[in-house]
Amino acid sequence: MKTPAQYFVFALCVLLFACGTPSPFPLSFPSSQSADDRIVGNWKMVEDTNKNNFYEITRRDTVDKFYYHVRFFNRGGTNPTYEANIFFTDFDPWLKDQGKIKFINVPYWIDVEGEGDKMGWDNPGYFLVRILEADKDFTKLTTATVNHPALSKFNRAIQLENFMRTHINDPAIYSDTVHFYKVDQTTAQLRKPR
Repeated sequence: MKTPAQYFVFALCVLLFACGTPSPFPLSFPSSQSADDRIVGNWKMVEDTNKNNFYEITRRDTVDKFYYHVRFFNRGGTNPTYEANIFFTDFDPWLKDQGKIKFINVPYWIDVEGEGDKMGWDNPGYFLVRILEADKDFTKLTTATVNHPALSKFNRAIQLENFMRTHINDPAIYSDTVHFYKVDQTTAQLRKPR
């Protein structure tokens, strides 16, 4: 049985990332070939009704050097409510007329505190966010989330890869198209009271 906190985290993810169905596997594991430091900075979502909310993305320079740390600030940009380490996948659909497609793997976290002998948070899967379009400077992005019930049923990563190769261009597996734009202000400037 899910606790209210688990439902809250899932609802938060749905609101923030327009999440679809989580997959038990990422589309790939982080690598230097997929890393793209152009994502680093502060981003706002066009569709957000509170224009002061923003996402802060920084590069992880430690052991997880191919990960990027994302924090979402709501309540007018003053309250960090979601944090995760995300990473890119350059997915090869094996199609003659299509090159690699960039995805962001967003971990899905649930609070397992108090469930039997479990403590803390668990990562049962990933939301897959496809970058549909990016301008040449990588300051504007359009994304869509993979949302298909089959994702949660895969027992092996190869099943996810095969599903994505079969359905990569099927609009029915994507939902929640969202537009982001990069802002020049620093996190401190964005968090100033208005």
